[in-house]
Amino acid sequence: MGGFYVSSLVCRNIKLEGDPIFPVAFLVHERKHMRCHKEFFLDILKFLKLDKSTEVPFLTDREKGITKPLRHYFPNLINVICTNHIFSDVDEWLRKNSGKFDDKKMLKDDVERLITSKDEAEFHDTYDVLSNTWSQTFK
Repeated sequence: MGGFYVSSLVCRNIKLEGDPIFPVAFLVHERKHMRCHKEFFLDILKFLKLDKSTEVPFLTDREKGITKPLRHYFPNLINVICTNHIFSDVDEWLRKNSGKFDDKKMLKDDVERLITSKDEAEFHDTYDVLSNTWSQTFK
C-alpha cells in the first residue's frame, strides 16, 4: 500500500454464532521496525485491559518485528503461524534448493497434510512418516 505498511489486529469471537471476525486496531507504519509494534501492542494491552499473564493465541507470520514485541507483552502467547506464510516458506525453500528435492508437489502436499492434522499426536505420527523422504535441511 504505497510507501507504508498496515498491521491489523482482528479477533474471532467464539462466543457468538458463526465465530465472527472483527477488527480491533490497525497500525499504519513506514518501516518494519520492532519499536512500532512494541508501542502498538502496549496500547492494545492497556486498551483491552489484558493482564500480561493472559494466554492469548495470535496468528502471525514469523517476522521478528511482530513476534518479539508480542512475546514481550504477552509472555504466555500461543503463536500460531499463518498457513499462507508456511506455504510461502516452502516455496522459498524450494526456490533456493531447487536441485535438492525431486518432487516439489509431493513436498507441498506433505506440508499440507501436516498443517491439516486433527491434533498434535496425528501431526507427529504423520511427520515421522513423511519426513523420512525429506532432506535434512528441509526438516
